[in-house]
Amino acid sequence: MRIHWDIDEWNQPEDLLSRVQQLAPDILAVALGGMGYSKQERWIVNHAPQFPSVRVAIGVGGAIDMISGRTMRAPACMRSIGLEWFWRLLRQPSRLERIYRAVVRFPIAAISDRLRVHREVR
Repeated sequence: MRIHWDIDEWNQPEDLLSRVQQLAPDILAVALGGMGYSKQERWIVNHAPQFPSVRVAIGVGGAIDMISGRTMRAPACMRSIGLEWFWRLLRQPSRLERIYRAVVRFPIAAISDRLRVHREVR
């Protein structure tokens, strides 16, 4: 099912929220055209409690930018060795904090959590 709101309709968030609640989706993909990842993430965090049916909510604006050609992907050689994040950092230095969280902090936290759970099971 496809739902689309144009920019004028974003001025009526109550309608948006009630429409999503009525649909009761399991998965909610959020793309706030041109507003950036942090606003998408904040929107999801701020509104998730209002959608009890949603099991997974994900910001997809960046993916849509890449699919549409608005944002250039890394060269194939960089993608093949897992360095697309580095390409994006070179092209958008303002992403440094987000890339650091995703590439350094998150894996360390995930591994630490896994080790802690593994120790507790023993």
